[in-house]
Amino acid sequence: VNISYFSGNQWSRAPMKNALFRANISGGHPLDSPVDQTWMIDGQVVSDNNKDRISVDIMEAGEHTISYTLNSKMGQTSGAQTRIKLNPDIPPVCTLSTSQAVGGVSVKSSCSDADGRIVAYAWTLDGKALPNQSSVITLNAGHGAKAANVGLSVQDDAGVWSSVVSILAN
Repeated sequence: VNISYFSGNQWSRAPMKNALFRANISGGHPLDSPVDQTWMIDGQVVSDNNKDRISVDIMEAGEHTISYTLNSKMGQTSGAQTRIKLNPDIPPVCTLSTSQAVGGVSVKSSCSDADGRIVAYAWTLDGKALPNQSSVITLNAGHGAKAANVGLSVQDDAGVWSSVVSILAN
């Protein structure tokens, strides 16, 4: 028996959602077959569903031991284990810039996530939340317009929010 592992994300980072583990079983008597199959992660049973594969979420970064054990109808026991390392999530980062736009000022974000992608934007204007969910906002100049403090935090696909960045837009 050996275990194949298919990562839930290409960066091998926590949280790892839908990590797939499969037991590759070979050898043994041709009339023998598994009757009991158990999967464990770090010594804790995560599935005793009698399947040769599992899809699991592993939330914590660090080293993890995945174990598989099978008992056959002819009384044989076999198993395997493998170790995986999940890296901690790297929070996204952003910078802001302004430019003049028709009837106001445009605030553009330049955000990146080294180990994922940006999934949400949380803009503020003078400390009040804005409903905008895009990488650019435009502030209308209006009559008697004044400078405004614009803030932004973004969320990555691991659920981590960036530090707030801000700029004075006028």
